[in-house]
Amino acid sequence: QRFGSFIYTNRFDQELIKLAARGLTVVASSGDGGTSNVGFTNNDISGTDPTCTPFLPIYPSYSHYVVSVGASFQTKYYLGAHTKLVSKLGEVPVSISNGQVFTSGSGFANQSREHPLPKWQKHVVKKYLKNQRVLGLLPPTGPLNQDGSSNLKTIWNPHGRAYPDVVALGSKIFTIIGAKVSYGDGTSLSAPIFAGLLSLINDALLNKNLPPLGLAAPFLYWAAARNSSSFNDIVYGTNKDGVLQAHTEPFAETCPTGFHAAVGWDAVSGLGSPNFAVLRELAIEQAKIAKNKRNEKT
Repeated sequence: QRFGSFIYTNRFDQELIKLAARGLTVVASSGDGGTSNVGFTNNDISGTDPTCTPFLPIYPSYSHYVVSVGASFQTKYYLGAHTKLVSKLGEVPVSISNGQVFTSGSGFANQSREHPLPKWQKHVVKKYLKNQRVLGLLPPTGPLNQDGSSNLKTIWNPHGRAYPDVVALGSKIFTIIGAKVSYGDGTSLSAPIFAGLLSLINDALLNKNLPPLGLAAPFLYWAAARNSSSFNDIVYGTNKDGVLQAHTEPFAETCPTGFHAAVGWDAVSGLGSPNFAVLRELAIEQAKIAKNKRNEKT
C-alpha cells in the first residue's frame, strides 16, 4: 500500500483519534487512480505496475478515523461516446470508461491486522462481497502473507478497512482561486464538498446545544441503515480504470479487473452521494438519543 509504513500510519491514526475526541471530523479524498492507482506519473506512485497488480490502497482513506470520499458526476452533462445512452444513467462514479480523465479511488486496506474491517461497516461490506462473489464479479483473491497482508497473487485483501464511505460530485467542478474562476476534477474537490456538508450538519447540531459529529463515519452507516433515503444509491460503474495517460506513458489506463457498483454500499461509490436534509435530521436524532442515554446514567 502507498503513502505510509505501518509505523507512520499508526502514529498518524493516534492523532486522528485525538481530533475525533475533540469533536473534529477528518475527511480524506479516496484518490484518482481507481482501485489500483495505476497510471500516476511524476509523483511517489509512478512505479505502479502497468499490469495493475497488486491493488494499492491510499492512506489515510483506509484509516478508521476518517470519512473517505470518492467522486461522482451527473451523466446528463456527459459528452463522450454513446452520449444518448450514458446520459440516462443519472449519477455514476467518475472513471475513464465513463469518459472522464480520472477514476474515483477505492479499495481495501492491505494490512488487515492493522486496519481491519471496522464493525460499523462490516455488515454492508460483507453483504456486498457475498453478492459480488456469487455474480463472479470480484477481483481474484488468494492466500494472504503471514503478516495478514496481500501479495501479487492475492491482489487485494477482503478483510481490510473498505473505502470510500461516500461520494460527492468531483468532475468539472468550478473553483475560485485568487479571484480567478476555473474548474477542475478529482476527489480533492469532492472531499471538500462533503466536508462542507458535514460542517452544515455540525452547525445544526450546535444550534440545538448538541455536540458535533466528531468521528463521523459510524454515523453515516447508522444513517444509511436508519433511513434508506439518506444517500442516493449509485448502482452503475466500475473502478478498474486508472488515470488518463499520454500515449508516451508506459502505464495502463484500464486494468483487467476492479470492483463494480451495486445496490447498497459498494467498493466504488460507498454508500452513495449524500441527501443533506435527511442526514441533518438524522444527526440531530442520533445526538438526542445519545444525550438521553447519558442523562439516564446520571
